Amino acid sequence: MNFKYFYLIILVISIQSLNAQTITVEVRTDQYPSETSWNIKQNGNVIQTSPTGYTSSHTVYTVNIPLSSGTYTFQISDSYGDGICCSYGNGYYKVINSGTVLIEGGNYGQGETKTFTVAGADPCANNTLPTASLSATASSIVLGSSVTLNATASDANGTITKVEFYQGTTKIGEDLTSPYSFVSTPSATGTITYSARAIDNCNGIGNSNNVNVTVTSNPCSGNTVPTVSITQPANSASFTAGSTVNIAANASDANGTVSYVRFFQNGILLVEDNTSPYSHSLVNVTAGTHTISAISFDNCGAQSTQSSVIITVTSSGGGSSCSPWALSCITSGDIYRLGRVGIGNTTFTSDNSYMLYVKGGIKAEKLQMELSGTAWPDYVFNDNYQLLSLHEVSTFIKGNKHLPGVPAQAEIEKNGGIELKEITIIHQKKIEELFLYLLKQNEKIELLERELKNLKK
Repeated sequence: MNFKYFYLIILVISIQSLNAQTITVEVRTDQYPSETSWNIKQNGNVIQTSPTGYTSSHTVYTVNIPLSSGTYTFQISDSYGDGICCSYGNGYYKVINSGTVLIEGGNYGQGETKTFTVAGADPCANNTLPTASLSATASSIVLGSSVTLNATASDANGTITKVEFYQGTTKIGEDLTSPYSFVSTPSATGTITYSARAIDNCNGIGNSNNVNVTVTSNPCSGNTVPTVSITQPANSASFTAGSTVNIAANASDANGTVSYVRFFQNGILLVEDNTSPYSHSLVNVTAGTHTISAISFDNCGAQSTQSSVIITVTSSGGGSSCSPWALSCITSGDIYRLGRVGIGNTTFTSDNSYMLYVKGGIKAEKLQMELSGTAWPDYVFNDNYQLLSLHEVSTFIKGNKHLPGVPAQAEIEKNGGIELKEITIIHQKKIEELFLYLLKQNEKIELLERELKNLKK
C-alpha cells in the first residue's frame, strides 16, 4: 500500500471533520409514528435518512449528524398524508445547530422540503444573476389611457424577491409575486421607454429588454362636429304610393372619422348605417308628405346638424273606394284608412308626421317595433368598435351636458319629442357600452388589488 496516499486521505478526512458541525434533527411523533420518514440531501445526494421506522407515539426522537458547512435540503414525508400535526397529536420536527433552530414544521400534509444552511457557507458565493423579460399590452395609447407592463423573471440558483419597473431611469413601481405586472398611466405625449429589473435573494440584478410605448394626444381634443348631406332623393321629389324610395347621404369629419349615419322618416328612426356609402331603401312608401332626415356621428360621439328633404307621395291609380270608415273598407275584419286617425281629439298637429293621434294615452297588452333594417347595436362588441375612453366621455359631457350619441334636451324639444324606437336602440347601445367600461374597470381593480397585496407584504 502506498502510505503517502493513505496519510493524505486521513488528512482530508481530518480536515473535513474539523469543519463539520453537529446538527440535530428532532422529531416528535403523532399517534401514528410509523407514517413519518425524512432525509437530508446536498446537491441531490442523500446525506442522512431517518431511523428505520418510528415506533412510539407522541415521543421525541433526536438524531445527531456531523455536517460540514454548506447548504442542504431537508425532506419529510407522511405516508398517510396528514403530517404530524395537528389531527392526531401535536407533532413537530426541528433541525437545530448549536441551539439555533434552522428550520421547523409539522402541519405539512403529505410532506414538504425546506432548505437550511450550516454556518460558514455563503449561499451567494457562486450566485448567478437572474434574468428578466418585459412586454406591454399596447405599443401605442392615447394620453389619459393606461398600459399594462408584464414581466417574467427567473433565477437559476436562487429565488426572485421582486421585479422593479422603470420609466426611463425612474422607478415607477414593483411587484413582489409572480406574475409580475404594473399599470402605467403616462402624463405626457411622446415615446416612453420602459424596462424591468429582476432582483434575487442574493441581491443580484438582471435587466430586461426595453419596451417603447408611443403616447399620442387625445384625438377628441378640439373636436369638430361631423357633417352630413342627403344626396338622394332630391328635395320636393314626387313618388307614387307603394314604390321604393332610395335614400343616400354623404358624411365627413374634418378631424376624425364618421362612425355611423342615422336615417329618419318623419322623425322616426329608420336605420343606423356604419359603413360608407351611407344609404337605405324605404320600401312600399305610403301616400302623403314625408320628411327624410339624416344625422352623422363621429368617433368622438359628436353629432352633425340634421340634413332633411321633403318628398310627396301620391296615391296610385284613380283613387280609392275606401271612404273614411265605409263598409267597403272593412274586409275580413280589417279596417283600412288612407287618411290620419284621431282619437280623443279633434285637431292634428301641423307637422303631418303621424297617421294616428291619441289623446289620453294608449294601453295595450303587446307593442312591437319593427326594426326595418335598423342595426341593433350588438356591433358594440365587435373587436373594431371604437369605444370612447372614459376621459373622452367626461370631456364630452362637460362640454355638451349630455351623453355622446344621445339627443340633447333642446333637440328633443325642437322635434316635439323622441321616437320610442330611436331611444330604445340608443339605450341598448349605451347599456352594452356600459358593460365594456365595467369589464375594463374590473381589470384595473384586479391589478390594483394585486399591487395592494404586494405592498402589504
